Amino acid sequence: ARLKKDMDKMRSWLDQGLEKNPDHLELLLTQAQIEANSKNYSAAAKNLNKVIDLKPDEPKHRINLAKLYMAAGKKDDAQKVLESAMAVDEKDEKLRIGVAAFWLVAKDLEKAEELIREGLVISPDSFDYRLFQAEIYLKTRRLNDAEMILRQALELNPDPANPDIIKTRMGLAKVLALKGKLEESEQLVDQVLENDPKNVDAHTLKGRFFLNRKDGINAVAAFRVVAEDRPGNVEGHLNLARAHAVNKEYELALDVLEKAYEK
Repeated sequence: ARLKKDMDKMRSWLDQGLEKNPDHLELLLTQAQIEANSKNYSAAAKNLNKVIDLKPDEPKHRINLAKLYMAAGKKDDAQKVLESAMAVDEKDEKLRIGVAAFWLVAKDLEKAEELIREGLVISPDSFDYRLFQAEIYLKTRRLNDAEMILRQALELNPDPANPDIIKTRMGLAKVLALKGKLEESEQLVDQVLENDPKNVDAHTLKGRFFLNRKDGINAVAAFRVVAEDRPGNVEGHLNLARAHAVNKEYELALDVLEKAYEK
């Protein structure tokens, strides 16, 4: 009852605010969020459509409207909204990837893949499209295809310190690890760490290689970097505790787990 009373009060404040400032973007978005959380999808959609009218060149609002329609079970309406989003600028990589990510979450892999293939025709040298396509391949267990497209991406820039090359190397290392090519995967991780010593994903994978070899000392060092950089990441703390356990440092392992539980 308390929650309903608070929500009613908040709705009243928003209504009053919008009466005075009907085109206030933040008020419209806040009201849309509240209605969506309450599953009042038509009311939320009305607000988002108003936002789109005010900001027609910002596709993120159309993507949010599409998410709303999907939550309401209106897939056709969601598709129409996303098509209108793409019409804003089909050459915009972030927009295309945002729409593809929408379909990936919605488990419509065919639509997601089609958008990325079209994107690669428009921008054949795009790292982001290749990385996203590799993600689609991983979700569909097409590991050979994922490996192929990431190897192609590595040919796009000879600079090992280039951020896109580092991301691509890490992606390829993960694929090779899944395929059981552990030696080559670890070589790629080492190359990443040479050029980006604080790369958390690289330390995570390197730590797993150490754990596989029962090398607890180096595993602790790797996973400590992860736990310190991402204190809210439960997996990082669990891996650090496992590494301490390999060293038979059971009190340290317990201490890590207790701190992780507190966080």
